[in-house]
Amino acid sequence: MPTCKTTQPDTNKKAVFPKKYGFLNITINSDYSSEPV
Repeated sequence: MPTCKTTQPDTNKKAVFPKKYGFLNITINSDYSSEPV
C-alpha cells in the first residue's frame, strides 16, 4: 500500500513539471519577442 501511494505522487509531479516548464518557456519567448532588440 505505501509503495503505491508514493508512486502516484511521483507520476503526478512528472506530469506537472513538463507542463510548468512549457508555460515558462512560452512566457520567456513571448517576452523576448515583444522586446525590441
